[in-house]
Formats: sequence, structure tokens, C-alpha cells
Amino acid sequence: MKPNSEDFRIERTIDGNFRVTRTDIYGDRHSHFKSRKLATKVIHNVCNWKMPLDTSDYALESMYRLSDDENYRDKIQELLETRKSKSKKFYMNPHKKKF
Repeated sequence: MKPNSEDFRIERTIDGNFRVTRTDIYGDRHSHFKSRKLATKVIHNVCNWKMPLDTSDYALESMYRLSDDENYRDKIQELLETRKSKSKKFYMNPHKKKF
């Protein structure tokens, strides 16, 4: 069952961050964000089971935390593991090397 945007609550914390809480599930499922725009985008992605590839790892972890669908969570976990397994190779053109 897909969640609605009414199943989430966005609150501003004392330090100025935004806390997104899932209200329809028992337990403390929440995440903290620095901007309201990112918080609403994560809520939109969780409600529509979207997994944009250009999002940060923290946003993906937050979507994993706020979701209750096992298939969606597995896909997010697989994407995070794939990102961690890739090496950070740096290519430098030898002709442009400065001495």
C-alpha cells in the first residue's frame, strides 16, 4: 500500500533543521534535513516509490528509513551497495600533466 503525503509530518527543530516523521507506522521512523525542499522531495519519492539516481546517499538512506515497502527498500539498498562498491578512480591525461 502506497503512503500518502498526509502520512508524513514536517517539523522545524530548534537548530533550524527539518524533521520528517512517518505518522501512520508504529515506531520512531524519522529523518532530519537541512532544507524543506529536500524533505518534501524525499516524501514525494517515498509516496510514489521513485528512486532517482542523482540523489545523494543521505537522501537515499532517508527514503529507506521512511519507507515500509520491502521491494522499494531492497532496491534502495541495492543501489547504495552498488555505489559503495564502485571505486573512485581518477583519470589524468598524461599529455596535460604539469611538471
